[in-house]
Amino acid sequence: MEYTVLVTEDTSGRFIEKYTAWIQNTSPYCGCFYEALGMSEDPEHPQGISEFGNDIYPQDLMDYLKSKKTEKRLGEDIPEHIKKHIIARLQYGDSEPAQVHFIKRVSRKYLVKTEV
Repeated sequence: MEYTVLVTEDTSGRFIEKYTAWIQNTSPYCGCFYEALGMSEDPEHPQGISEFGNDIYPQDLMDYLKSKKTEKRLGEDIPEHIKKHIIARLQYGDSEPAQVHFIKRVSRKYLVKTEV
């Protein structure tokens, strides 16, 4: 499977989910929507968090990113352990390796593939 992922970091410190991976899903059965993978600072830790949320529509994602002044779009500054965790979660259960493209920005119609 191929995935396009935008990663944001909550800089407020108020939430346990420090990182959120916004994953584009373009399934021919469901149209275009996004999934979110919320993660704590160390999602692999026994007390860490790593949980999916589904069916986030493009406009909802755009509105969320505009309204959250504490969300920092990471682009190429994603910590390596977070990248590995995202890839492992997307890979889970698939026999083929996950192709993951990390991006920096979003456009109104679709995620723009700006690889880092």
